[in-house]
Amino acid sequence: MNKFLVLTFLVFSVITLNAQKIQSGNISLLKNETTVAITMDYSKMVFAGFVESDYIATLNAAQQAQWEIAKKEFFTTFVSYLNTTLIAKKSDLIGVANSVDAKYKFTVVPLVFDANFNMRAEIILSEQGSNTEIAVISISSYAYRFGTQIHKAKGAFKTAGIRFAEFLARKI
Repeated sequence: MNKFLVLTFLVFSVITLNAQKIQSGNISLLKNETTVAITMDYSKMVFAGFVESDYIATLNAAQQAQWEIAKKEFFTTFVSYLNTTLIAKKSDLIGVANSVDAKYKFTVVPLVFDANFNMRAEIILSEQGSNTEIAVISISSYAYRFGTQIHKAKGAFKTAGIRFAEFLARKI
């Protein structure tokens, strides 16, 4: 029994540690920053088996309006849980939604939702006003297990915000 628990813990630890990874670049320049802008780019997202533009085409007008509201909720959920976790980790850094005053910005690019609505995303660090990538971080997160597709996806954004904050707190 004890061997099983230890093995389970080790597997969980490895999966969690590999959930976030710097693909390229370096984020150490954020060490003395107190704010970073957060933006969201859905252009590469695959949701329910469709890229976003094709997914929207499958929806009626009311569903399209609901989708636009859901995207705003995804964004605010990510930023809210990112900041709550950064504060809990006693980080000096805070994410500000769509800020123009911060020197740097993170652009969250949701890529793929699997059949359970777990998400894989890239988070791109760049200087404000520049499209030049300073760093690219990959992140994976899990969704809520019950509810609508949108509710499950919202859970994935919550988990992504938490995991990304924990990653930043360790790396900066």
